[in-house]
Amino acid sequence: MKMSEIFDPTALLVSSPQGMALIEAPPAVILPTNAPQELVQHIWGQVASQALRSGPSVDIELIHALIESPRQADTYITKGRIIGSRMPALGVQVAIVWTSQAWVRGL
Repeated sequence: MKMSEIFDPTALLVSSPQGMALIEAPPAVILPTNAPQELVQHIWGQVASQALRSGPSVDIELIHALIESPRQADTYITKGRIIGSRMPALGVQVAIVWTSQAWVRGL
């Protein structure tokens, strides 16, 4: 559990083993100057599809509140998933899908 740290979904995704692939540089493409136009378009189509790498996902759990008394303890937890993808300009786009939010007894 990380306390007193700002929640940064992009940093969490990129620091995971699955997310490292999003920030790796795509392979370089060298085309001959006299290549036929059809071949050039086909190669650029494949390069673009590799650059648009759909993403890995990371499960997350945020603990917002914890209330304790001598008889019981309740915790407010939000669970979800961070999904990332690489855009054509090689930027990383991140989306968060929340799957549940609830008070949980006895944590």
